[in-house]
Amino acid sequence: MGFQYTSGIDYSLREESENIQKAFYSYIMEIKGELEDYYVKLEKEEEAFKYAKSLGDLSENADINIAMDNIYELKKIIDETKNEIQLYEQFQLSYTPTGIVEIGSTVRLQYDGKKIVVKIAADDISNQWINLIAANCPVGKAIIGKKAGDEAEATTPTRTNRLLIEGVY
Repeated sequence: MGFQYTSGIDYSLREESENIQKAFYSYIMEIKGELEDYYVKLEKEEEAFKYAKSLGDLSENADINIAMDNIYELKKIIDETKNEIQLYEQFQLSYTPTGIVEIGSTVRLQYDGKKIVVKIAADDISNQWINLIAANCPVGKAIIGKKAGDEAEATTPTRTNRLLIEGVY
């Protein structure tokens, strides 16, 4: 491909790695805030259910059905949110740089004339807004075990990307 690269650990990526890590922890805090909001909404729906139930005839009471549906949906959202938080909290972003792409690495990639910096996360953990990609996604699979200067191909549902690993931290 004719790209320039450096070998070994790219310490210039340290700051970008720390920025992604800060964004990651901010994202977890944001999800926790959303979870608290869901609990507040759930409490209100449970109160609405109790009130509707106190009115008598349950078979003709549309308010009860609405409240029950809302309670069910909120409990489902709460469970999903709690699982997401648990998954993210299990993943530790800090690690010791080795110069080899692995979970926790921050990697500068070049493809199609574009440069991006991503952090490799554990399987099934990804967030495009903070440049966090899962080790088991196409790009993650293609670059795990590689080092600066290596080339890789990542096949996605829409295309195959030729990648150059410019730096690893």
